[in-house]
Amino acid sequence: MSKKGKEKMTLGEFSLREPFSWEVRNVVHHNYEPYIKDPFPSLPPYKYDEARLLKEFNDYIASTYKGHYVGEDNIQSLDLIFAAGAGRGFCQGNVLKYAGPRLGIKGGPKEERADILKVMHYAMLLLFLLDKKTKKESENEQRTVSK
Repeated sequence: MSKKGKEKMTLGEFSLREPFSWEVRNVVHHNYEPYIKDPFPSLPPYKYDEARLLKEFNDYIASTYKGHYVGEDNIQSLDLIFAAGAGRGFCQGNVLKYAGPRLGIKGGPKEERADILKVMHYAMLLLFLLDKKTKKESENEQRTVSK
């Protein structure tokens, strides 16, 4: 950036100036095929490289829908934990586990990065659970009012 004004910043081949949008297609239970329309469309000039980090985070989440995280029947351990009503505590515990004293101790920078991505994912799952709870409470309120 020059001192005279805002210059267009670029990250690779992508311009970082305008707001971005995410497009998700084919979200069916756990047959999830993530799709980001233009992984780095024009974005505002984020100072801390958030556009690249959001893409990395999205790729990490997509990887959890593959491999050992999902059984042959497309049921994740989280599905069972959420169904048992233990989702919030499980996610909070994992945020503490991965962001706590072990962060930066186990392994090198690669392992620390993996732990930070896990913290972000469990925090996002907490947001999912909060939204689900809020929606359910709102629906219950509407039913009560309409009686």
